[in-house]
Amino acid sequence: MRHLFLCQLCMAGVCAVILGIHSQAIAQNQVPNQDVDNQTSLVLLNFPKDVELSVLVEYVSQRLGINFIYDEQLANKRLTIKAPQQVPSTSLLGLLESALHIKGFTLVESAEPGFMRIAPTAEMTVVTKLTDDDGKAPAEGTTVAVTQVATLKHADAKLVEASLKPYLSKPGGNIFSLPDQDILIISDMAMNVRRIMQMIKLLDQPTPERQIEVYTLTHAQSKELAQKVKQIMQLKDRTRSRRGSSSSQTVECVSDDRTNQIMVVGTPDQLNDVKALIKSLDIPIPENQNPVRFYKLLHRAAEDVLATLKNIQGDEGLETTTIQNLFDNNSPEPQSYDQQQTQAPEPDTSEPTAQNNDATNPNPTPASEEAMIAAKRPPSRQPQPNLSKFQQSPTVKPKVARVAADIHTNSIVVVAKPPVQQIYAALIQELDQRRPQVLLEATVVTLDTSDNFSLGVEISVDGSADNGKIVSFSSFGLSTIDATTGAVTPSASTGFNFALFNADVADVVIKALKRTGRAKVASAPKILVNDNESGKLASNAQEPYESVNASDTVATTSFGGFVEAGTTISLTPHISNGDYLQLEYSIELSSFTGERIGNLPPPRQQNTIESKVTVPDGQTIVLGGLKRTDFRKTITRIPILGEIPILEHLFSSQLDETSEGTLFVFIKASILRDDAFEDLKHLSEYDVEKSEQPRDYPDSQPVWMN
Repeated sequence: MRHLFLCQLCMAGVCAVILGIHSQAIAQNQVPNQDVDNQTSLVLLNFPKDVELSVLVEYVSQRLGINFIYDEQLANKRLTIKAPQQVPSTSLLGLLESALHIKGFTLVESAEPGFMRIAPTAEMTVVTKLTDDDGKAPAEGTTVAVTQVATLKHADAKLVEASLKPYLSKPGGNIFSLPDQDILIISDMAMNVRRIMQMIKLLDQPTPERQIEVYTLTHAQSKELAQKVKQIMQLKDRTRSRRGSSSSQTVECVSDDRTNQIMVVGTPDQLNDVKALIKSLDIPIPENQNPVRFYKLLHRAAEDVLATLKNIQGDEGLETTTIQNLFDNNSPEPQSYDQQQTQAPEPDTSEPTAQNNDATNPNPTPASEEAMIAAKRPPSRQPQPNLSKFQQSPTVKPKVARVAADIHTNSIVVVAKPPVQQIYAALIQELDQRRPQVLLEATVVTLDTSDNFSLGVEISVDGSADNGKIVSFSSFGLSTIDATTGAVTPSASTGFNFALFNADVADVVIKALKRTGRAKVASAPKILVNDNESGKLASNAQEPYESVNASDTVATTSFGGFVEAGTTISLTPHISNGDYLQLEYSIELSSFTGERIGNLPPPRQQNTIESKVTVPDGQTIVLGGLKRTDFRKTITRIPILGEIPILEHLFSSQLDETSEGTLFVFIKASILRDDAFEDLKHLSEYDVEKSEQPRDYPDSQPVWMN
């Protein structure tokens, strides 16, 4: 057994020797032939496939005479090098550095002089050596990992750090900053550090000097435009800035509402961009986008249109204001377009009012009285509406629009978004239509018939008795009688007069008169009225009367006023479809029927016709036919004698009065629709000729032609 053990031990030793010799041969075969071209210093690398990394390290060490320190982590690291052509020997160290980097290793200068260390890439920041020259990139040909310190002069260290991190080697490359000292510390391969230092040189540039510019706006509002410019410039800087968004380089805009100016702080390039932006934005608002519009009315009164807009939605939830604060910043702004989609326009109004100037009027008109006098003020002739010249007028501030009526320029002012403006424009256009007119001719005819008969007898008797004289007579105003002598003097008057003078019997005077009268009074006034409007004609005589104010001590007489009598005609036409019109009329005829008594007004007779009818265009309707008959019989007589049949006529005076009055009214209505008023000119031509008034156009005269 012992002999057998010694044999086995000998065989193992022999095998070990053989394997050692074989391994040495293999190692010598893996090292490439060092065929060197002494003239060009080129080497041919003919490594086998999957050569161990340690073999490459050994080859470079022998070829370049460099001492390497590495541990067992490098074992079993294999790679393939394909180099069919010769390469310079100076590139061998770079080739080794690249191969090590592929396998997660890097070359660093060792602490021991004359040696280079092969360390894992993850430990690069710990084992690399700091370069001697601050701020200078590693020299060309340096292939080891290094740590470089760079000092910035202009750029922000944090921003530069964030910009360079994507360009570091992974893994192993590292960069961090000291913002307080504007220092960057970079650990990476020397080749990559050189590239990063070039990038730092490009980024560390001086910042352009910031300047201040003031821009005066013509059309836009400074506050709104300043916000828009700032937002746009911030977005633009984020996309083109080489250092990202920085508050130090952000454009600052400040608005001055008093002068409507914008103060801008920025670099020259930024100011040029802002100037171009302001020029493109500070333009007049297109008419279809203007939130403030003035609607000049041609045919309707502004307060009437405003009242109609009020009735569309009613008064609920609306606030009344005046046109001076229509554009007040404290007023609620119209809602956005998105909010408008769920709401209909809610226009509203109040009755038109006007404001008195307290500076010139020590007793300002109360608000309740302003509404009563607003409609009486004459409209001013201003060619275009001007907010600074508006007097106080009715406005409202609804949810999506504010509407005002200016009675001086007969305009409607609407403040609303463009979509809402379209609704108001359509409403106002439809309301501001020229209405057709109606020419009304009212012919009033009054027929009066009167029959009067009067008969009177006067007798005078002269006698004596017992030294005295007796005179007896009757008097009814037919003659003049001397009361002393009884002599009768007849009074000459209209009618039959008979007188008998006989001193022995009696003096007798007889008068008889029959009077018959026929009277026709006709008037034909004309009046031109707009459709659905009222017209009135009045022709009245006025009689003054007195008023007596009595007290316990004294009675005073003063002027009491006037009582009127005459003709008053009120007409209101309503045009229907088919050239028919509904006519509301009221006709009043009054006259004084006697003399006034004392301080009282004279008696008055009044006739009134009032109704609603439908008549065709151009036709005449007959109204009235009101007939009134008055009969009056007056007898003045001597008692007893004047009551005896047959003899009663000798001792009385009798007056019989009979009168009849008939009223007729003829109304003719003609609708006038022509826009050029040619129909009105045609109907007025006859009256112009009859009145002998000059025409609006010259008369044609014959002219000799040669």
